[in-house]
Amino acid sequence: MSTVFKPFVLIASTITLAVVGVVTPATAAPEPARSTIYVAPRRRGPERGTRTAPFHSIAAAQAGVRRQLPHMHTDVHVVLADGTYALAAPLHFTAADSGRNGHDVIYEAAPGAHAIVSGGTAIHGWKPSTAVAGAWVAPVPRSLRTRQLYVDGQRAPVASGPPPVTLTQTVTGYATAGTAMATWRNPSEIEMIYDRGPSNWTQSRCRVHSIRGTSITMVQPCWDNTTRRDDAPHSVLARSLFNQKLQVTPLLANAFELLDQPGEWYLDQHEHRLYVIPTPGQDLTRAEVIAPRLETLLAGSGTTHAPIHDVTFRGLTFAHATWLAPSGPNGYSDFQTAQILSGTNAYRRGGDCSKGETCFYSMLTQVPANVSFDHDRNVKFTDNRFVHLGATGLAFGTASTGAQVSGNEFTDTSCAGVAVGRFDNPKATATDRTAGTVIRANWVHAVAAEYQSCPGISVGYTEHVRVDHNQVNDLPYTGIATGWGGWRERLGNLAPLPNYSRANTVTNNLVFDYMKVMADGGGIYTNGSQGTSLSDGQLIAGNVVLHQPNLSWAVYNDNGSENVTVRANVVYDVLKFAAAATVFPGVAPEFSFGGCSSGPVAYSGNWSIQPNPVKGLLGPLPTCGGHPLVGATSTDNHVISSLAEVPPAALAGAGLPMPARARLSPTPRPTNLPPFESL
Repeated sequence: MSTVFKPFVLIASTITLAVVGVVTPATAAPEPARSTIYVAPRRRGPERGTRTAPFHSIAAAQAGVRRQLPHMHTDVHVVLADGTYALAAPLHFTAADSGRNGHDVIYEAAPGAHAIVSGGTAIHGWKPSTAVAGAWVAPVPRSLRTRQLYVDGQRAPVASGPPPVTLTQTVTGYATAGTAMATWRNPSEIEMIYDRGPSNWTQSRCRVHSIRGTSITMVQPCWDNTTRRDDAPHSVLARSLFNQKLQVTPLLANAFELLDQPGEWYLDQHEHRLYVIPTPGQDLTRAEVIAPRLETLLAGSGTTHAPIHDVTFRGLTFAHATWLAPSGPNGYSDFQTAQILSGTNAYRRGGDCSKGETCFYSMLTQVPANVSFDHDRNVKFTDNRFVHLGATGLAFGTASTGAQVSGNEFTDTSCAGVAVGRFDNPKATATDRTAGTVIRANWVHAVAAEYQSCPGISVGYTEHVRVDHNQVNDLPYTGIATGWGGWRERLGNLAPLPNYSRANTVTNNLVFDYMKVMADGGGIYTNGSQGTSLSDGQLIAGNVVLHQPNLSWAVYNDNGSENVTVRANVVYDVLKFAAAATVFPGVAPEFSFGGCSSGPVAYSGNWSIQPNPVKGLLGPLPTCGGHPLVGATSTDNHVISSLAEVPPAALAGAGLPMPARARLSPTPRPTNLPPFESL
């Protein structure tokens, strides 16, 4: 579902007022407490935060709220009128913006209003290009850097295509079969994209450093981190039979010479010009063209002793932000689930943590979010939209407790829709843990638009987190991913990395049309230890998972997953791999339930085409560490040949509840599906 935004206007006076509004004279008298503060964009005149004299920016309203907080005796509502709030700089919230005396500060759209918090720049001044047939060109600010462009509310593809000559991989890049690329402009802006590279669940990206004659030198350390993972003898990757050598032919992107298809764009950062080939019937002089400029729209961060707390965001749209790190030397050296290798020799750090190496699990870089919070308590995002974003949409990280994410729509994000918990601190102390988050009744769809190995919902190391009644659909990779640190189990006699995850639940979610591009993920995917026993471990229950065309399990208990209960789920129309036992001796051909877990995993009361879910577990195989199955049980599971054999309540109980379903109007659950996809 796409949205065509209202005309986007960036007025210099608005920016000036936004900056001035955050500065409060030391001698200013305290404002009398008000329960409602009004904001409207593109206004002139006095700013008092009243209905007739609203603040002109969110930053000015934020400063007004801070002046009132000492006198707070009820919830304070910051009401945003219809329009686009073009941010001059990211919004930063701290403990000073928190509610007090048991009350919340609530930033919300006015009834019926579409309030858009935007980090983008509108591009005007379009003229036909004399350099590219069919293209138009417009001047852009000298400082503009972006990886995305939106035209009339649609993400536009950057200029891309196959290499014009044969490429042969070398230690430092490529040898080419001709000099066609040697004369290309701006070679250091060209990006190479490796679908399923170097693994079938990854999609890496590295930039070119230089092109001379028939030699292409790639940017470091991205190139080594992507191509040399098998070189470190003690690494997880080298010792677990993954074949991490880069073998795929890249797709070239962000090259001026490949600008040849309607809808494509190219930003020449040296000439400060933006080129676009319009689609048929599109008039760029009338179109809304927005280039994301900011990498952060909103960041909330407190401290251990002074967290940001009791703040709510309701009914807003967060849009038009980018993320520039993949354009730099680290590129996007994909490892898994929005975790990337970064830094010199990062590929060597995949140690098993027992031979003196730097422990691998804390050396990955997590994809950031365009809206993020850490050291926070009781922060709520309700009924918002996260759209046209260049990273993950929303994230709660270190020392986040009691967050609520409900009734939101996440779509057209470059990475995940929503992420909770860090992946780099498995033994976090109680004060730094992520706990008590509720992700409920959200619609997450068509995310991972750029980084296709990102899941819809991502949960790292957490405790008492609930992922409940969401709809997740139309994804290139995994629907809901939970946990981390299980890779070490693949090294034979090692247990999963100890971590604090426990008592997390994934219940009553509807997941379908996932794994459309990548392989080796799942509708619901787990990794690593999920608790100390089944009683305080993870519960996966009441979910409906449908229509998976690629190789993987639908409910996938992968590396080191232990202490997981899988109960009363419906899995249908996923892969049936007749030759599975040839590849994985003893494994069931039905890929409804399984993975590299050795247990304990308890399957009970599920509906699928798979007679015994335990037969999908590969823990005893050498490729999964060779651990014997311990505590893996199957009880009262139901074999079905049609969805009609599933109790209607089991199907109806998953996905968005009313009224979220009525308000969001999500894609309906697919019907008339066959029992399985055959491979």
